[in-house]
Parts: sequence; C-alpha cells; structure tokens
Amino acid sequence: MLKTKKKFILGRGPIKRSKMRWPVRLAAVCALLFIPWQAYVLTQTSDVTARVKHKLLGVSVTVGDTGPAPAPELRNLADPLHDYGIAIGPDVLQLDDAALQKRLAAMQAVGIGWVRVPIAWQDVQPRGPNDYTWTAYDRVIRALGKYQFKMIATLYSAPVWAKGACSAACPFANANQFAAFAARAATHYQPMGVQIWEVWSEPNTAASWQAQPDAIAYAKLLQATYPAIRQANPQAIVITGGLSPHPTDDDHIAEIEYLPQLYAAGAKGYFDAVGAHPYTYPFIPSHNSQQGWSRMSQTANNLRQTMIANGDAVKKIWITDFGAPTSGTGAAATMENHRTQDATHVDEEVQAQIITKAAELYRGYDWTGPLIWTTYADPGVVLPTGEQDFGIVHADGSKKPAYAAIQAALASQ
Repeated sequence: MLKTKKKFILGRGPIKRSKMRWPVRLAAVCALLFIPWQAYVLTQTSDVTARVKHKLLGVSVTVGDTGPAPAPELRNLADPLHDYGIAIGPDVLQLDDAALQKRLAAMQAVGIGWVRVPIAWQDVQPRGPNDYTWTAYDRVIRALGKYQFKMIATLYSAPVWAKGACSAACPFANANQFAAFAARAATHYQPMGVQIWEVWSEPNTAASWQAQPDAIAYAKLLQATYPAIRQANPQAIVITGGLSPHPTDDDHIAEIEYLPQLYAAGAKGYFDAVGAHPYTYPFIPSHNSQQGWSRMSQTANNLRQTMIANGDAVKKIWITDFGAPTSGTGAAATMENHRTQDATHVDEEVQAQIITKAAELYRGYDWTGPLIWTTYADPGVVLPTGEQDFGIVHADGSKKPAYAAIQAALASQ
C-alpha cells in the first residue's frame, strides 16, 4: 500500500490532512503564490510601485498604484481600418421625427458604418458660457445611436458672445472658452456613444477662420481643447479640423503648408489623427498628380510625409469630408471633358467614378481612418453657392450612380 506523503506548511512541520480545514488551506496557497510574485515584481522594477503593462487600443501603457494611468497618446484609430461613412449637414436638424427616421434607415441600407455630425457651438451656447441647449442635437445623436452608427462629431462656429463684433466665420477670442464647451460636449455625449471629436473644420481657409487662417492660433486651440476633451473622456479620439486642399492664396493656406506650420507651432501631442478633405473634382483621384487626394501621400510635399518627419507615423489621416457636386451655376465636367477652366460641378457619371477610384486607392493604404462621403441626399433647394447636390441620391430619393459605387466599395472591403 502506498504511504501518504506528509504535508508541510511554511516550514511549520507536518500536520494531518484531517486537521487542516479548507480556509487554512486556501490562505496557505495564496501566501505561497503571493510571496514569489511579489519578489519577482520588486526585482523587475526600479520603483517600489509595481507596474503592470496592459494593452489599450493596441498600445502598451503603464499603470500602477501611484495614480490614474495617463491616457495613451498613440492608439489604433480606425476599427476596421477601411470603413466608409456619410457626412450629414445642419439640415438634418430640421427634419421631423418621422423624416429623420426615414433618412437614417435609408443611410443604414447603404451599408455605411460611420456618420459625421456637425455640432455648432453657437447653437448649443447662444446666450453665454453658462447656458447649454442640447435638445436639437440630442434628438439626432440618439437616433444615430439607435441605428448603431459610429459617430464623428465636428465642433465649429463660435457664438457671438465668444467672438465679439466679428463675422460668422471668426473663431473666438479665447481658446479656453471653446475648450470648456468641447469638454462639456464630450461629457454629455459619451453616454450616447460619441467618442470621436473633430476640432473645427477647414481652419486653413478664411471661410472658416477669418480674417485669415492662422496655424499658430489653431495650434493654441488644439493645446487647450485636446486635454479638456481627454480629461472629460479619456477614451476620446481627437482629430484636427479637416484640412482643405485649396492652394495657397490670400484666403487659404494649402494643407501641405499648413500642417508643417501646426507642428512648428507646438501642436504635436495635441491630436490623435489628422483630418483631411482631399477633394479632387472635376478630376477623379488618379487623374491629376497635384490635387488634394495626391497631396495626402504622393506629391513631393504631402501630409503623410510631414507626419512621419514629426514622429507621428503611427497616427492616421481621417478623410472626414470628400465628395463631388452634381449641380452648380457653371459647366459640368464629364469623363470626356473635365473643363478645368470653368467647371463648377461634375455629371453623375464622374461623381460615381470619383467614388470608385478613391475607394480603389484607399484600400491600398494602411495609414487612413474612415472615408466620409458628403453627403447622402441632395437638399432639393438652390443654394447660394456655385456648387451643390453632393448627395448619392436626389432630393426625391431616386439613386444616382454614386449610390451603387459606394455599395461596390463596401463590398470590396
């Protein structure tokens, strides 16, 4: 007959199994496990505080008992890597509940996963810094959540009290006031699923940043806003305002010049991704080597190159606005004649080709976030601009060729 081995506990000599109750056994096991683990940790760190590495959104960060872990600066910013969305405009706020539900259901039927939502500061705080009116946006954002869209919220347009006697496109007098609004928005909308924040839109144009675009001033805005949003929601992702591809002139700074100016002004570390609006019309993205799409990564000077040179190779470019209008006051570009001198819009075949070629190129990139198309439906009214009707459906809901082009892009992911 086999003899039973005697049991020892922490050097205290043999005891009989029948006398060792289960709580004592449990305590003994825990002690045996804890002591070598503690010794290992203390030998692996130069700090008294034990630190354990975790993975958060694809990046190693260190946490310990000395305080809350810092939010990671570098993260995987697009899930999945190649995904498509649609930008909606302020007109959606005017839809009644039934029309809003119909619009969102139709957008969902396309198959897109993302929606870019504009949130105008002047609408939320029209009367002063201590007054918030979220109702109109709450209705739209809750509806988007119901349809399980991932959202990019674009904060823009300062109220009168924040910019003084200035035109509608002036930013503000105090960046901290905008930062306070952004933090409040991040807190308010986190429970509704909003995690992605775009700070302003096209700050490199006078139309959005009067009197003149100013990279130093915009860098100060990022320096105030980024930590405010991340303190309100440590998991938030902050994107620079999407940069316009307009060449440099009296009212614009080309994006490939503006981004280096942002880095020089100290913006590094105050955004998680660069926003871009790489419009190409009347060309399709592969037809002109100097247009906005090419300047993301292909031209001698490009956005991607600037990011790499400044140590931000891991960060991505989010295409937060891209499209082509099919109506306008001037001539339409066609596949046979791009009419580069006088075209204000494209025909519906060119619009579809722009989507198709953009999607083909986009699938080959490993440095992009979602691609957001502007927009779903034509407004059905004449706008006071030289370009309009960016939708993939007409105002009556009938589909343009671009609708099928987006679905084909989605099927090819």
